[in-house]
Amino acid sequence: MTQQARSLRNKREPQASPNKDSNSLRLIKTYKDYIDSLSPNQREKFLEFGLRKAAELPKPPTLPKKWIARNWQELREEFFTALSPIPSVDPAQSEQEQQEQINTALRELAELQERQQRWKEQSQEARQ
Repeated sequence: MTQQARSLRNKREPQASPNKDSNSLRLIKTYKDYIDSLSPNQREKFLEFGLRKAAELPKPPTLPKKWIARNWQELREEFFTALSPIPSVDPAQSEQEQQEQINTALRELAELQERQQRWKEQSQEARQ
């Protein structure tokens, strides 16, 4: 590879993924990298969003998925802008809410296990 080709390649700025998990910050260089960085649910919604945008064009492309692949960076910006009217959530608060849900589920599980034990005891008493 020539020095000139190397310098041209290095001038391109990789883009950080808009992934909310800052610990897993990845550099997104290609459409495939971007698609692979999305959860299956996000991927499906992004493709639906892209197909809708392609259909809204004055001359919709005959191959909309290829159009999405060529225009993914602009679509990505619009996609995340469309998803983010929700106010940002404090990660600590989110973790607290998750812990509360876990605690509630554990209490419900303990209650069900107690009921199950009572039913077993009642069943055994009825047999005697």
